[in-house]
Amino acid sequence: MRALVLGATGLVGSHALRALRAAGCTTVGASRRRPADEHPDGWIEIDFGRMTGEHDWLPLLAGVDAVVNCVGIIREAQAGDFDRLHRAAPVALFAACERLRVRRVVHVSALGSGPDAATAYWRSKGAADADLLGRALSATVVRPSLVYGEDGASSVLFRALATLPVLMLPMAHEARVQPIHVDDLAALIARLAMAGGEAPREMAAVGEAPRELAAVG
Repeated sequence: MRALVLGATGLVGSHALRALRAAGCTTVGASRRRPADEHPDGWIEIDFGRMTGEHDWLPLLAGVDAVVNCVGIIREAQAGDFDRLHRAAPVALFAACERLRVRRVVHVSALGSGPDAATAYWRSKGAADADLLGRALSATVVRPSLVYGEDGASSVLFRALATLPVLMLPMAHEARVQPIHVDDLAALIARLAMAGGEAPREMAAVGEAPRELAAVG
């Protein structure tokens, strides 16, 4: 199986890439810049936010069996970034996948995403989720809780986000969350990418036990 992993230098994407390789997949990573230790034949340098037309994706999907989208930002550098990166580019990607009949699509969203959610972050994620689930594709939307690992400053993905309303409330450090380790999430993503028609359409990815937010990381 040949899998294209988008956002492959991020916390989730880099671990998903390794998990797919460990499972025997041929992988192609995609990010703004190729890491120095990655071979050019196995990497594509793209500006995801500019890939907002179906035609932008068609050449990159040739020979691809599975697409894993791990692209995400936690705050906007400029107005419209959430919409471009979380909605417009993924929707164009999904349209191209549908046209080329890509076998599997796994889209990493966020727990709490939805069209009527409280924040622009969640709404932009929810718009892409709805588009994918409405297409004639074998696809799974994965919605992780907080993601943690051993990656230095990125040890907790989405930690202290202004986009999470609970963090703007008094005593937010006492909020209880159900975090998932990045290795567990990556293993789940790999299994879903390699799954057949029996894979679920939507899945919440959470850890085993609730913990106080202040204790995560």
